[in-house]
Amino acid sequence: MASLAIEGSVDIDRIIAVLNVPPPSKAAESMFWEDYLDCKGDIPSARYRPFAAQLLSKRLRALVDPWLKTGLGDDGCERPLHRKLGPAAEHAVSQYSQEFPPNVYFDPGRGWAVSLGSRHGRPSGIGSLSPATDAEVQHLFFVLIACDLGCRLSKCRYRRCNRYFALQNPRKKYRSGTFCCPEHQKYAKAAECMKRKRDLAKTTLVDLAAAKLHQLKAGVDWNSEPKLKLKVRDYLRLAARKDRLLWDYKRLALHWITRNRYLIEARRSA
Repeated sequence: MASLAIEGSVDIDRIIAVLNVPPPSKAAESMFWEDYLDCKGDIPSARYRPFAAQLLSKRLRALVDPWLKTGLGDDGCERPLHRKLGPAAEHAVSQYSQEFPPNVYFDPGRGWAVSLGSRHGRPSGIGSLSPATDAEVQHLFFVLIACDLGCRLSKCRYRRCNRYFALQNPRKKYRSGTFCCPEHQKYAKAAECMKRKRDLAKTTLVDLAAAKLHQLKAGVDWNSEPKLKLKVRDYLRLAARKDRLLWDYKRLALHWITRNRYLIEARRSA
């Protein structure tokens, strides 16, 4: 028996193109809406179209990003096939399917098929930017989920990129997350290694500072004694010169102790 063909009115490339448009800043959005209301929606297309694309990206991301995050596990792995819809996404999909139900028809050459995402009856005209954007967001997200394009959509986990892209052959699990290119995967791994190194160095310094304060028999008010803090600083500097892990702190400033005083005190009093 032939499988049921599902047709969407948009493809994955169109959805990715929408998502990769940078959203508007709060100031730019506020200014646009003020002008939009003042002129009753009659804004030149040269300004209207770029903002409309930014607004569409912002509102679609509000549904897509939480949904993508559900595929990220506590173990750091990403599982595109395990993503789940949250309340907001479920509401958007349900509302759109009720307003624009799928069209089921029979094609003599292919058999039964389902057409998704009709554009019939969309808000248009002056003053309809916001409702038209919301309708298009629901349309794109509904097709993304219903056509099973979602398992291909991903977002680069390199923080300096965060670009949306399509997975060619989605796997069940990505051990370190998904990346748009091998270079960004390498950069992300290096950044994670550096973060772990810095976290370990900070923990070590806090422990050393607490031990020194204990040795000096300091009280809870040690932070208000400059001479005591100077002794701790000099001790940490000396320790940093002897330990390769702490090498970057060999000229540690006094304000580092002040900034981390609560962590140091918690460790000292433990």
